[in-house]
Amino acid sequence: MDPNIEAQVICYVQHHCRLATLIILIIAQVAIYWKLLFSYNAPIPFHTSILTGEGWMLELLNGHPERIQVCLSVSHDALYDPEEDVELGGGKPT
Repeated sequence: MDPNIEAQVICYVQHHCRLATLIILIIAQVAIYWKLLFSYNAPIPFHTSILTGEGWMLELLNGHPERIQVCLSVSHDALYDPEEDVELGGGKPT
């Protein structure tokens, strides 16, 4: 095979590989924007409690341990000490 023709074939293949890559990237971007534009999901409210003050704190303490971390940026263990709870109730710690 003529080296000149071989170089042209390699150039042709490289050009088409780049073109195919560009087309795939464009299609991926269009798919992403299509999803963003046409698949609207209504936001789910995070703070849905009607409680305030002590009631809200009790709800946080008795609820999911991660929720108190999100709401107050402290762990459940930082606010709740079971031994203190037992002492206040008059029982003995186990």
